[in-house]
Amino acid sequence: MPDGLPNVGISVSGTGAVMLDHSCSRRFDRNLAIAAMFALSSACGGGGSSAPTSAPPPAPGTELRVTVVDPLGDPVQGLDVNLPSVSSTFTPRTNADGQVVFRASFQSDVTVAAWGDSDRIGVVSGSAVVTPHTDEVTVTVNPASQAGFAIASAGVDPPLISADGRTLEFSLGFLPADRYDEVAWDEYVSVRVQDCASTQALQCVTGATTGTGYRASDGSANPQAGAPLAVSTLQRQSRPYAVALLIDQSTRMAERDPTDIRVFATKYFMAFAGPADSLLFGAFATGAATTDPARLPQTPLSLFPIENPAFGAFDHALFATADELPVLEGGAAPLYAAIDRALDFTADRAPMQTPRAIVVLSSGDDAACTPDDAGCRDTRVALIAKARAYDVALVTLGVRGQADRALTALSLAGGITATGSPNEFGVLLRLACEWLGGSAGIGVARFRIEADTPGTFASGRTVNGDVRVSVCPWDCYEATVPFAVDLP
Repeated sequence: MPDGLPNVGISVSGTGAVMLDHSCSRRFDRNLAIAAMFALSSACGGGGSSAPTSAPPPAPGTELRVTVVDPLGDPVQGLDVNLPSVSSTFTPRTNADGQVVFRASFQSDVTVAAWGDSDRIGVVSGSAVVTPHTDEVTVTVNPASQAGFAIASAGVDPPLISADGRTLEFSLGFLPADRYDEVAWDEYVSVRVQDCASTQALQCVTGATTGTGYRASDGSANPQAGAPLAVSTLQRQSRPYAVALLIDQSTRMAERDPTDIRVFATKYFMAFAGPADSLLFGAFATGAATTDPARLPQTPLSLFPIENPAFGAFDHALFATADELPVLEGGAAPLYAAIDRALDFTADRAPMQTPRAIVVLSSGDDAACTPDDAGCRDTRVALIAKARAYDVALVTLGVRGQADRALTALSLAGGITATGSPNEFGVLLRLACEWLGGSAGIGVARFRIEADTPGTFASGRTVNGDVRVSVCPWDCYEATVPFAVDLP
């Protein structure tokens, strides 16, 4: 047997034959490291309800019972489970109790891993080390996303405008979902700002002449234009916080999240709250009673408990409220009206001695307008100004799509933004929690862009654009995401 591999003999209860495949095992070990090195012990649960098929009796050995649970302690069904140094013709899946039974004999520590896409909690992965003679092990799985990240457009480094207003340097902050303790973020994440040409849907520089665009530049003629001028890491200290968590309960959100993963994601976020943190929970929707009625007790925003909503320490009673979300779906999404009311409540009732924020998980839609409408843009500008005046940060999370740029603009009120598919809702809310609590450093990239017209980058204007992000721990995952930068 090659050096460095544990001496393993194993069969899986309810599976077919087992064979060693060491090249595959090394590939799996690398992918497993992604899960094992998440800042919060990431792990992976599975979706579906497939049960192991019948097979010949397992080979003699020690019985190892693997139980897979989510971060809240509930079993996860339909999860793929394996040992990294072993490959079989069939990968077992956890049963309704979240369990798989192996017959194994091994003389050194091995790692059991679980991964998959659960209808209930989304994409998850995780692992646990098993020592010889162990007969039971529990693997806790957490939401996972190799390509997930949040972006901060404000509160990083101040922009720098050239004297003629044609050149702008600015910084963006990046909070990757995957972080590795011994690897700098820029060794596996690359970012590049894109050229911008104004269109009807995108004004590259608000307030500038119609059609004004810009090009990415690194100050030279080399082909790496758009690459950062410099990268660094902004270290932060853990801190208590006060946060209002608002969940979109519109019909549109229900259509995009048909298995209600936001229920688990909501409780996952709540569970992170520390004893010094203050939490307020709410949901929003509105609609005509005869066509698509909202089913929340109050519209456009319901704050819980309805009788006496208040910021306070985490209470498990909030879990029961979150569990009711599936029967409270309906209506349109009054995104801006909900944020407006939450700002007033937060300014009046949230503790003053801690940073305050509103976290919104949204489809990105608004009942009153479409994201590119002038009225919508004016409303966003007013909300940003109000949030700044109240010193309340806006953290905007949502379903990836046409409203990404609107959600990004709202985060200019001192927050972050992140979008993804519904099966990444848990990751998005975890990123929000880490940013709020200051538990993770933020990667900072400094960029330069240039315009042809003098005075393009003037005080009071907002620069809009896109940045290309490539996350490459081993395999690469790419996405183009919007950013917005206010010019002081």
